[in-house]
Amino acid sequence: MKPLIILGLIVAVILVYIEKEWYFEQLKICSNFTKFHLLGFALAIMMIMVAILSVGLPKTIKIEIRGEGVFPTTVEFYLLLLVLLPIFVNVETYVFQHLPIKYLGLPGGLALVPVWTLLHYLQSPTLLTIVSASVMGVILVLIYKKYGFNATMQVHFGYDLLLIVIMIVTAMISMM
Repeated sequence: MKPLIILGLIVAVILVYIEKEWYFEQLKICSNFTKFHLLGFALAIMMIMVAILSVGLPKTIKIEIRGEGVFPTTVEFYLLLLVLLPIFVNVETYVFQHLPIKYLGLPGGLALVPVWTLLHYLQSPTLLTIVSASVMGVILVLIYKKYGFNATMQVHFGYDLLLIVIMIVTAMISMM
């Protein structure tokens, strides 16, 4: 695993320990099921379909799920990621949608999409990551502009949640 990912996980675990109330507040926002979660699920399914149509199912599973990227393929890692997901979603929404849109408007939010894409590409260096992170970056900026912070978090949470659950199931199957 890359040091940046390890550092991010350590910081998130410490944050949960120190700021338990804040963590549970973020968890409540993310787990209060709304139509925005459904949009996140739909976007995740759409990205999976794009991956399968572009490179085929075996290659999609090998690259995106079985670890030719940066992430390990252990169930424990994905479960930890699932627990910490509300923190990551909140921080990413704050940094990549809230701050730029608050100070620079819609153009500011859209201007940070390439940075958002690059950071996701560093985690999983594939063409599919570039496409999916770019599309999601733009969609999240537009959702933030129209519906606000919580809705953006919920779309992002729904998107990541479905992908992580698929990764957990795939990792469990590969252990059999």
